[in-house]
Order: sequence, then C-alpha cells, then structure tokens
Amino acid sequence: MKNRILTGLLFIISGLLIAAGPQSIFKVCAVKEMAMKCHWSARALIAVGGIIFFGGILYLLANIIVVRLNITLLVLAAYISSLLIPSVLIGGCGNKKMICQSLTFPLIYVISGAGLLYIAGNILFLIAQFKKETTDAKTA
Repeated sequence: MKNRILTGLLFIISGLLIAAGPQSIFKVCAVKEMAMKCHWSARALIAVGGIIFFGGILYLLANIIVVRLNITLLVLAAYISSLLIPSVLIGGCGNKKMICQSLTFPLIYVISGAGLLYIAGNILFLIAQFKKETTDAKTA
C-alpha cells in the first residue's frame, strides 16, 4: 500500500515537472522570429510528461502487482524518452550558455535520472512481492 502511494505520487509529480517545467518553471529559450530546437524539445516533453503523469494515476489505482510492474515499465520507457528528446532526438540550442542548455535540460536529466533509479528499485521490490505472493499461494 505504501509503495503504491509513494510510487504513484512520484510518477505524478515528476510527470508534471517534465511536462510543465520547460513551459513555466524553468523555461527554455524564448521564441522570437523562429522557434529553435529547444522549443520543440519542450513541446515534445509535454507528451512524455503526460504519459508519466497518467502512469502515476494508473499506478495508484492498480491493485495487482503484475499490472503495477507493467505500468512501471511503461513509465521507464517514458523516462528514457525524456532523456533522449533533449539530448539526441530533437536537441536544443547549439550554444551551451543558452538557458535551455544550462538550466532546463540539465533539470530534465536530473528528474528523469532520479526516476530511473527509483524505477530500478521499484522493479526489484515488485518482483520480490510477486515471488512472495506466488510462494504464499502455493503453500496455502
């Protein structure tokens, strides 16, 4: 029960930060005459953050461990996408001193990296819980 609430809230909060952060809290470079790559990366991160957010809601509602494990794997893929969008897939400004390269994307990397580390532990926890349930069911 505690794992479900903690993990669900972590997914919801990190999803909101990934989706809304580059738009409001730690904005990317301002659009002037032409939108730069960092603008499009921030727009793509809205979708990825939304997937993580809804994964958190689903995780809170799921009672079956296998379902929670599958939701965790979905969120894992979304965190990996949130790392790849600003670094490889779309990118950002070429100048490393721009706000997107010095603030926005490093914060996205920290949020996603922390989420990936948490997911690694959560997968191990869920597998142990699943084994415990199957062992208890066989002995009963």
